Amino acid sequence: MTFWNSSQIKECRSLEEYNKIKKLDKSKLKDDYYKLEVYSINILNKFGKKVTNRQRVLSTASVYLKRFYLFNNYLETDLYLIIITCLYLSSKVEELPLSIKYITNEFNKQFKTTYKIQDISKMEFNLINDLDYNLVVYHPDFRQFHLEDKINNLCYYILNDIYKTNLLLLFQPYTISIAIIVFAYSIQNNTEQSSQLLSQLNADLDIIQYIIQEILKLYKLLPTIVDNDIYDLYLNSHF
Repeated sequence: MTFWNSSQIKECRSLEEYNKIKKLDKSKLKDDYYKLEVYSINILNKFGKKVTNRQRVLSTASVYLKRFYLFNNYLETDLYLIIITCLYLSSKVEELPLSIKYITNEFNKQFKTTYKIQDISKMEFNLINDLDYNLVVYHPDFRQFHLEDKINNLCYYILNDIYKTNLLLLFQPYTISIAIIVFAYSIQNNTEQSSQLLSQLNADLDIIQYIIQEILKLYKLLPTIVDNDIYDLYLNSHF
């Protein structure tokens, strides 16, 4: 099955629809909403890299987390419980299963929480239901473009940061791949290659430009995020 025949393509939202759905969360948290979104993926990656060395598990878990919070409120849910459950479910879907006992114990050690195995199991059922049982995730990929190693590595570096945004909820992986390549070439001051790429592909230039602007917005935001400060914000807003 390909992306074009998958349920994931039906999950893509228009920008207007996405903003309408998230209006309540954004209005309560204001400018800090975006920081909390990035913080949640930071925590997922921080813990995930301790329990697995497979980036695909982290990437799929990140998409689950974003999709869950598309229809759920950060201020009305247990963010940490959702994070660990997304990782656990992702590891099974990607056929790189993690022991539920192991990740529960490790998470409790790292974040001073007191979750039980039953908490994760119960949340897993709720998570699958909220994801509407659509668990296969297609990710942006660069192999078909046959890039030189330097650009290819830069693209994957940028892609790992992309999961801190909501772009995977809005656009097809193929389109995101093109935008990342164009952005990577611009970093290398190679506008000739990016122009050549765009001329060869059937890509919507307005969408490509929008994705690149979101990447720039993310990199401008990242230096302002201190995880401990965002954690305090979450606690103060949540309780």
